[in-house]
Amino acid sequence: MERTYHEFEKIHRLGGSLLMPVKTGYPDGGHIRAEDFQRYAAECAEGDADAMWKFAEYFRKRKEEHNFFEAAANLWTCRAAQRGCADAKKWLDQWMAGKNPPKIWLPSILDDSFSGNVSGVAMYYAGFLFFDRKRLYSIEKADSDGVVTVSSWCDSDGPDETGFGMEDYYDWWYLDENFNELPGVDVLHSCSYRDRRDNWKWFAGRHTEAVKAIKAKKR
Repeated sequence: MERTYHEFEKIHRLGGSLLMPVKTGYPDGGHIRAEDFQRYAAECAEGDADAMWKFAEYFRKRKEEHNFFEAAANLWTCRAAQRGCADAKKWLDQWMAGKNPPKIWLPSILDDSFSGNVSGVAMYYAGFLFFDRKRLYSIEKADSDGVVTVSSWCDSDGPDETGFGMEDYYDWWYLDENFNELPGVDVLHSCSYRDRRDNWKWFAGRHTEAVKAIKAKKR
């Protein structure tokens, strides 16, 4: 029996995933200077599903140049489909036809919750221009308010004379679902996980600011 994208959406709600994060290495980066790349990246940052599909096709045409481009194409195809692009859903329907759901997956940068640990190079080269190519990031799944929490290691304290007390510090951002910084929502600089736990009201306040900024953008 042929599988459709609609059927996959049911599987996804039960914890399935269409995209499988893989390590592909990176191309030389020359593509990021192309006018088409910059235009699609800007349009996708605004949540344009059709632009996401065009970006997917842009990368898929280059897949023979480097495996990274296929991974980027698959990510944008899934993002476009989840946002209602008919062409992206049709492509996925054709790809999934006759396949057994547990074996369905496409190589990608992130899974289809668009969360996980990832390099800034991968994100930037895929068209998410917020990310610093020199850093590594942890991306949390967008919450019910459409806020994405992103963190990146920035510093650490070494152990004390007893050998204990080592602590890592991170920069924390609250972004929208398209990985954009939000006006008035500044980075929380150099905070440990313990800081996040102990100062949860401070973090919650910044999250509230992010929610307000997202709602303001939609008006």
